[in-house]
Amino acid sequence: MDLLRPLLLCFVVLVSKPIYAFCNDLFSSGLSPCPVHTVIETPTNPNLSKSGATLVFKWVDHNSNSDLYGAASARSFASSSNISFTLQLIINDVTQSQTYQANTTQYTMAGVAGKTHRFRVKACDGGNNCSGYSEISNAIMLAPATPSNPPSLNLSGANTVIDLTSVSGATSYKIEQHNQANSEKVYKTTSSTSGNVMSHAAGKSYAYHYAACNAGGCSEYSPAAQIVTYPATPISPPSVSASGANTIINFASVSSATNYKVEQHNQTDNTRVYKTSSSTSGNTMSHIAGKSYAYRYAACNAGGCSGYSPSKSIVTKKVVFVHTDLLGSPVAESQ
Repeated sequence: MDLLRPLLLCFVVLVSKPIYAFCNDLFSSGLSPCPVHTVIETPTNPNLSKSGATLVFKWVDHNSNSDLYGAASARSFASSSNISFTLQLIINDVTQSQTYQANTTQYTMAGVAGKTHRFRVKACDGGNNCSGYSEISNAIMLAPATPSNPPSLNLSGANTVIDLTSVSGATSYKIEQHNQANSEKVYKTTSSTSGNVMSHAAGKSYAYHYAACNAGGCSEYSPAAQIVTYPATPISPPSVSASGANTIINFASVSSATNYKVEQHNQTDNTRVYKTSSSTSGNTMSHIAGKSYAYRYAACNAGGCSGYSPSKSIVTKKVVFVHTDLLGSPVAESQ
């Protein structure tokens, strides 16, 4: 009967309580018929955080906590000093085949810009025995990668049109407009990479760059692109006067203009002639006698030219020639 007692006790465990608890009881009484085996506990509390673009993985190891089952136990716990951990990443809901090894309950690595990360972890001993994987951690999204290209800029009247290069994982973009004359900065948030419009002051130098953003934050700014806005449109017409076969054109200076474009419009036959000048006075353009002309000018700089000023018209005088005919009588002819 004494020989059958361990078998009966083992039978009782199958129908009354978990085997490890039964073996613990027998181990304490010195009657254990069950083999002592090593149990590797599954890590718990997986937690994921970030520091910039670096992911920080943490979890809790229970493999030194034999008090869960009493001081005397037929269940041998793996020593924490012999435990290593295998991490498995889940990126954008896709489980990665590559795993990472850690010897402590914390691990850091660079994440993938613009993507959402989760992880799970299991514990293993030196004999290649492992626990199951933990539950999946919380999710962390990283900001998109920094744009490598500067924006493309074009002037359109009193606005700058900004086009961007799309960045993977970005849901919006933050554009910075920097007025380099007074260091003023203005920002625009957009979900579009083209046709973004920001107003500007005439005759100023601006720098533009942009960052790519998502729920995880914004990247660093792209390289900058610079543009000089053209001067303001002159509000006064030029002053014009005839001098022989020429018209003399004077006009008011415009802030930030480095030169001016003068237009001469022959209103009689609808032809136009242009003159570029850095001077606001004494500009001379030849004309034909007896014609009606209109003059206007635009202010220009490295960014381009403004719209034209209001125009000023003048009618050039006819030239009258007086001579005698064959009979000696005076005759007048005009050109």
